[in-house]
Amino acid sequence: MVSHKKIGGMYFTAPSPIRFKKRPSQFNRCVGSKLKGGAGPKNGGRYDTGWQRTFTAAVQSCRGTRSRPKE
Repeated sequence: MVSHKKIGGMYFTAPSPIRFKKRPSQFNRCVGSKLKGGAGPKNGGRYDTGWQRTFTAAVQSCRGTRSRPKE
């Protein structure tokens, strides 16, 4: 079983390999919430212009969102 320990603003994940997970910023949460529930990209989204437009619109609507203040 993997254990998680919060150290500072990062989560320490063990066992090996040792990985660090940084909590998502408020901007990333905003973009993720805008994209949630919609159809995903086809073939990774590289040539899917519809998905690219959706992602760009989500980024533009979340513009100016700052990181969450430290707890």
